[in-house]
Amino acid sequence: MTPDEIRNVALEIALIGRAGLDYASPEEKYELRAIPNRKFSGLHLMCLMYAGFKRISPEHDLGMDLNDPFLTAIQLHERGRENR
Repeated sequence: MTPDEIRNVALEIALIGRAGLDYASPEEKYELRAIPNRKFSGLHLMCLMYAGFKRISPEHDLGMDLNDPFLTAIQLHERGRENR
């Protein structure tokens, strides 16, 4: 995704999150205009928003402790790229 697309996704999730995200439920009940034809769970949206803000505004504190899982995801992604 381009930086603008990432920003759009992260900001859309932040707006949805203002009303509260049900991150405890695995039900995929949220939709994004920025990513049509797909549904997401609340936890999935939180992770996407965290990763998005880490890319577009790393100094922004979202108040979520997802840094360790984020770093693990980056490492796994890099390993996958090396194995291609």
